[in-house]
Amino acid sequence: MFELSLPDGPDIAWRVVRLQGTEALSAPFELLVDLTTEELTADYDAMLGATCELMFDRIGAVRTVYGIIDEVRAVMSAESGVSDAVLAVRVRIVPAFKLLDQQVDTRFFAGQTVVEIVRDVLTPALELYGRTIDVTSSIKGTYNKRDYCVQFRESTFAFCSRILEEEGIAYHFVGDDDERKEKLVLIDNNANYGPVDLVRGDDIPIVLSRFDELDRESLQGFDWRAARTPNHVSTRGYNLKVPTPPDEGEAVRTDSNDAIVREQYFDDDIRQIVDDPVGDPEAQSFTGADLAQRQPLAKRRLERHNLDASVGFGHGNAIGFAAGVTFTLGHHPREKLEHHQFLLISVRYEGAAGEGGTADGNYSNTFECIPIENEFRPALRTRRPRVHGIQTGVVVGRAKEEIHTDKYGRIRVKFHRDRYSDNDEHASCWMRVAQVWAGSGFGGIVIPRVGMEVVVSFVDGNPDCPIVTGCVYDGTNMPPYPLPAEKTKSTFKTSTSPIKKDGFNELRFEDASGHEQVFIHAQRRMDMRIRGSLYETCGGN
Repeated sequence: MFELSLPDGPDIAWRVVRLQGTEALSAPFELLVDLTTEELTADYDAMLGATCELMFDRIGAVRTVYGIIDEVRAVMSAESGVSDAVLAVRVRIVPAFKLLDQQVDTRFFAGQTVVEIVRDVLTPALELYGRTIDVTSSIKGTYNKRDYCVQFRESTFAFCSRILEEEGIAYHFVGDDDERKEKLVLIDNNANYGPVDLVRGDDIPIVLSRFDELDRESLQGFDWRAARTPNHVSTRGYNLKVPTPPDEGEAVRTDSNDAIVREQYFDDDIRQIVDDPVGDPEAQSFTGADLAQRQPLAKRRLERHNLDASVGFGHGNAIGFAAGVTFTLGHHPREKLEHHQFLLISVRYEGAAGEGGTADGNYSNTFECIPIENEFRPALRTRRPRVHGIQTGVVVGRAKEEIHTDKYGRIRVKFHRDRYSDNDEHASCWMRVAQVWAGSGFGGIVIPRVGMEVVVSFVDGNPDCPIVTGCVYDGTNMPPYPLPAEKTKSTFKTSTSPIKKDGFNELRFEDASGHEQVFIHAQRRMDMRIRGSLYETCGGN
């Protein structure tokens, strides 16, 4: 009934005794398989990291699950019922994608959609395990580019899971029988999920009392839950280029028998896409006004709530039931459910081999499903990492450019933690710089220059939303006067650009007792424009 093989692992004659498995959309599957062998000296540790195939075979239906063994445990206990005449182990089988939770990094992405980011991150990561990712065949929607997206001290698995959840893109695993490995598939619409493979008929029956029919593929129970969930989602964001009106989105589900509005309002810290560094590298003309980013966000969040409003729960014996397949329900007393198509969103199953290694055995599963017309959207399970405190980085720009900015006075910064980006204008998004005063055509402005070390804060701790709040001196950029010898001097001293030796403007204050001084230096020209009176009082010589 069950058979385990290891194409690239040790050649050991294993017998599958029992198994337990869990699968869900937008989650890695996990199988725990108990094995025995009469080869008492078998090197079971060599199974660790091996690609494996677990075949299910029941009444003519065959299913193969591909994965990697990431844990091996030798079993020896009274509860296991294993004799001294055999070697018993328990292995855990997971997809290669799950192993990427051991790979932690900090990386920065600009000018790419989430699908493109996930493709670029996972393609080389999965290649290490001989796996592939499909990002095209089941993606129907179009997605905005993110001008800035940060993987901040999180695993590759968590990062990809998080940004896919934010965009409402699901994933599941399909078996590649040619490569004999699992494939990760991104999917954003229910129409691309395939039907379950059944031996007899297209509908699966519910069998409650005809026990002579239990051997065929059937359900032994099916419950239907309808629940009140939020039916109104509102979102609001801020676009610095078009501050008013705010970017708002709204999605409403109309229930004929429910007039009460249950609204959820989100003032999200999801980064607004305000620049297009690919189509407009300097972001001088890109207004961001036509993106309307919040409306699709509200729609996706309402679709997530719709999943909880109508859910089916059942148990049966069809081995073809897996997360990401559809089935049609057979006869049901409720007309709305009869011959209706459902999408399996999670499945738990267990099985045991027959006594003495016979073909007889048992298999059963429990599952959750949703109506096929309710688009599946993954829950926001993966928490966004937070930046606790400030970070520092170095201002970067184009080659031979001392001051690199745009019309908003923004700059680009390369963080010390960034080990991938070059020291150029592509190292980060445009970052706004906090000034002492900022009005419409008036205020104060000082633009940090290329090479300076700046202090960066993050809106709500979101690594995708940096803002420069100051500058600091370092070993490369020292204070304008030697310290502590000149500690009584306070100054505002500039530097001629392009850099010129001894070229500067300065307003300096000396506070040493007996040597107090206000010093003004103009490198080339000094203008004073007074639209009234000028009074000067000199109290000394």
